[in-house]
Amino acid sequence: MAIDGKTFRDSMGRFPIGVVIATVRDKEGHRWGFTASAFSSLSMKPPMILVCLDTKADCHHAFLTADYFGVNILRPQHQSTALRFSSKGVDKFAEANFITGKHGVPLLSDALVALECRMDVMLRGGDHTILTGIIENATVQDGTAMVYMGGKFFQLPPV
Repeated sequence: MAIDGKTFRDSMGRFPIGVVIATVRDKEGHRWGFTASAFSSLSMKPPMILVCLDTKADCHHAFLTADYFGVNILRPQHQSTALRFSSKGVDKFAEANFITGKHGVPLLSDALVALECRMDVMLRGGDHTILTGIIENATVQDGTAMVYMGGKFFQLPPV
């Protein structure tokens, strides 16, 4: 028998994780995005990542039909952006400075890392869809990543 949702959340909340915003532009040109903590590198050859999207998210269909998506690794100053992208019923792109990447996806101009990924495989994982992407473009800036643990955001010291 599986553990209950509260025990799962409490258990996973003890593990510090980075925070990203995944973005996409749909066929009609509308921008969509979500905050994710389930993000990881997947492969070196080819360079691949994975990010997990709640099947109930408003943007789920936009990601399922996209050829490309972006992943923006956040800095500590992006806390309000992360919270906005985890909300429903708000203009998620209103207050942050997004640019359009080579493949048309919205990228956060001051992200620590901005990745443009070609959609590869989508897998069902419980109540989430696991999106895998082949990285076709990356912009890397100096700084540190924002970390989330126990319901709070943290800043790591520089490396």
